[in-house]
Amino acid sequence: MRRLLQSWDKYLSAKLTHPEAARGILETLDGHASHHIFDLLFYATFSNRILTVMRREGKDTEGFARMRAVNVLGVLRMTRAALPHLEKSNQARIINLAGTRGREPNTYSAVAGPINMGTLSLTKLMANDLGARNITVNAINPGSTNTRRWTNLVEVYAREKGIGKAEAEAHLLEEVPMRRIVEVRDISDLALFLASARAGMISGTAINVDGSRSRSI
Repeated sequence: MRRLLQSWDKYLSAKLTHPEAARGILETLDGHASHHIFDLLFYATFSNRILTVMRREGKDTEGFARMRAVNVLGVLRMTRAALPHLEKSNQARIINLAGTRGREPNTYSAVAGPINMGTLSLTKLMANDLGARNITVNAINPGSTNTRRWTNLVEVYAREKGIGKAEAEAHLLEEVPMRRIVEVRDISDLALFLASARAGMISGTAINVDGSRSRSI
C-alpha cells in the first residue's frame, strides 16, 4: 500500500497537467490491484491558494491556469482513462470533489469559484452521458473544511481586518448556522454512501456538506 501511495503521489504532484498523466495513474493502480474490479473514481484535488480579485500578481494567474488544468481538465482525463475499468463493474461510481463556492462565490474564491463551477458542470454532463452505462456521477461540495486552506483563509482575513486569528475564525464561522468547521470525516462519510449499493439511483447531483452555509435552495 505504501508503494502504491508513493506512486500515486508521484503522478499527482507534477503530471496531472499533462494529457497522458491520467493513463499513467490508472496503469499504476492496475499494476498494484490487477485482480480487483475497478468500481470507483473519486477525483479530488486540493489547494491552499486564497485569491481575491484585487490581487494581481502574475504568479496568481499562472496558478489559476495550472489549477484549471488539474481540476477541470483533470476530471475529463481521469474519467476517460477510468471508463474501460468502470464499465466492467456492476456498481460503478464517479465522485468529484468540488466546493460550495462554485455556486456561491465570495471575495476569497476568485480561484475556487470558477474552478468548482467547471467541475459541477462536468459532473452533470457526465452523469447524463454515462447513465446508460450504469455509471453514477455525483459531486460533493464541502464548505469551509479543517485543512491548510482554512488556516490560510483565517490568516488572510485576520490580516485584512486587523484582528487576531481567533476573532477572525469566529467571524468566518458566523456565516455557518451550525457554527463549526467541516471535518474531513464529514466528507468521507458522504463519499462512502455515494459509493455504496444504496446510492444506485443518485446521479447527476451535487451535495453540500457545509452546515447550511449555502443560502441557495
